[in-house]
Amino acid sequence: AVVSTQSTGGDCLERLYRMPCIPHGFWSRLITRLALFAPVQGSGQRRVMWRTGIYIETTCKTVYFLVEGVENNMVRMATTMCTMGSVFLGRIVFHIDSLVKEWYQGLLGKDCRGNPIVEYLVPCKHCKEEASKPTIFTLQKLIEESYDSNYVLCGEHTQHDGIVNIGDIAPDVLLKDFGNHLIKDEDIHYNETASLGEGTQGAVCTGSHQGVKR
Repeated sequence: AVVSTQSTGGDCLERLYRMPCIPHGFWSRLITRLALFAPVQGSGQRRVMWRTGIYIETTCKTVYFLVEGVENNMVRMATTMCTMGSVFLGRIVFHIDSLVKEWYQGLLGKDCRGNPIVEYLVPCKHCKEEASKPTIFTLQKLIEESYDSNYVLCGEHTQHDGIVNIGDIAPDVLLKDFGNHLIKDEDIHYNETASLGEGTQGAVCTGSHQGVKR
């Protein structure tokens, strides 16, 4: 490995993109984008880039992110399991998805069997904590499960009764990648009697957010 990190156990957020092939120019374009996006600056940070990957670590070594090419045409993303790590994961996913849409539209859509050309995979963190082969969820399954619950059944690991919190393995599914910028419903109060008129999607009225009128 080019870099050695703590990102191999269950203490990290991890996402895998499995492609039929890694298209020409993919890594150079992606690494350039991630190097420019990286919000950690300063002479003390650790920043390593190679032909098929990038690793950036903050000066205090509390937050890092790693994007690398692994076997079977997969792109692996790993970052610290914390609020900032969730934000990093969301931004990395955004950059990869944007790159594919702009340059490699042949990877969009489904194959002749109806399966997505690019598979979006999420390993179970509790399986990794027990050093066993992790259950691999598809991102679509986690999204569908999140409609009814914040939890999904793994069944492979013994702790937590084989259940895993979706927010612990795919925080972006539960919008946790917004961090402190996510506005909660309970923080918004509407004044439906103070109508401002009709908008495209319905009535427009005044209200307040955390006591501040908008």
